[in-house]
Amino acid sequence: MNRCTRKVNIFKMAHAVVVVHAGGNHWVPVVFDMQKMTITYMDSNATRSSQQRARTTTKILMRYLEDEYPRQHDGKPLPDGWRRD
Repeated sequence: MNRCTRKVNIFKMAHAVVVVHAGGNHWVPVVFDMQKMTITYMDSNATRSSQQRARTTTKILMRYLEDEYPRQHDGKPLPDGWRRD
């Protein structure tokens, strides 16, 4: 994602959508809501094993936000209050 957002400040958008390959031929949209400060994993084929995948994926994407925000905001940390849905 770093390559895709190098010249774009995603934090100025209302929403950003990332499509994640969830194994096999299944793709899952993940929505960043910048106003509500949420990351939502939207798997239409949710199973018990996909719930673990959702936790892992949103944890990785949260880390991306924590790394990306300071880069685009003069070193300031990501504001508190972000949550994973």
